[in-house]
Amino acid sequence: MKAIILILSIFLATSCNKDDDNSTAQNNQEIVATWHLIKFEPGFSPTDNYTDEIQWTFTTNNTIDVVIENGTNTNSSLPLNSNGNYTYSIAGNQITIENITYNFEINNNELLIEDTVGQSADGKKLTFNKFE
Repeated sequence: MKAIILILSIFLATSCNKDDDNSTAQNNQEIVATWHLIKFEPGFSPTDNYTDEIQWTFTTNNTIDVVIENGTNTNSSLPLNSNGNYTYSIAGNQITIENITYNFEINNNELLIEDTVGQSADGKKLTFNKFE
């Protein structure tokens, strides 16, 4: 009986790891695109709304190319608030950008990136639309 429980425990643990790997691979594929920042919610501070002024392009080599239109006023607490090339990695539903980890989710053509503390605890939330 103990052997059966041990075998089932190993099987379940192995199955969970494969799901996480598949989830990470799927998230990596889904995020590779150009995204336009439409809203930045810096916790309890006023929300900044944008249209096409800021774009993040996630590449297959785990970099983000950030392009900010000249003359765009950016909040100093906005992650990646200057033009450049930055690194990222994904593990499940978390994305690490320049050594800072955030939760993220993709729903259709919308990308949400949020501090791990959550916006209700004065965390940051970024909302992007996929550029097509």
